[in-house]
Amino acid sequence: KQWYQRRVRGTKNVFIEVTACDRAKCRIVIDTICSMFSEYCSTPFTCESVTVESSSGSVQTPPMKYQTMECSAAQLCTKGGITGLTPDSVADHLTKMFLPSKAVGEQVTVEIGPTRHDVLHQCDVEEDLAIAYGYNNITEQVPNLNTIGAEQECNKLSDAIREELARAGFTEVLTFSLCSRDDISTSLRNGKALEEAVQIANPKSNEFQVVRTSLLPGI
Repeated sequence: KQWYQRRVRGTKNVFIEVTACDRAKCRIVIDTICSMFSEYCSTPFTCESVTVESSSGSVQTPPMKYQTMECSAAQLCTKGGITGLTPDSVADHLTKMFLPSKAVGEQVTVEIGPTRHDVLHQCDVEEDLAIAYGYNNITEQVPNLNTIGAEQECNKLSDAIREELARAGFTEVLTFSLCSRDDISTSLRNGKALEEAVQIANPKSNEFQVVRTSLLPGI
């Protein structure tokens, strides 16, 4: 259940609370919302943190952590097919993508703020550089690779077996690896099936509660 409080003219204090089943996703949401709201604070880009205490310990939120990543300017350009950019130009393009950067020699120091949880690896920085540079400005090149596509032996064998079984009158069945508890117990009149089945702790729906122990359910 979600609760909303109406903000009126003159509202100065706003308490932001986020409830989630995943702590990592909760941190992303609270960081993003607080960062956006902080732009309109009396002292821009500031917010007050709180300490949440639980049985597993205490945590200060929002974390609002900044991280730095050292990247090679040449490697960032090469992976994206970009040519003609100096380390300073690379830093300027990344800054446009809300990744404040500074060139130090041939390296680029990238600052990752609390609103950019999507940046996990250097490949994410390379993607942002390509976007800032412009995909249409990247010169198309044919890779210097000669490859010959071929079907894997395992797939070739499985396809041959599949065709022969179909000609023999068998029907191929493709089912989910998960099913409901009733599918493997009540529906099959097997009360002991649940004792052997691996059960999902937090199933997405009633149809995906346990790991299938038989191919019969769903046919």
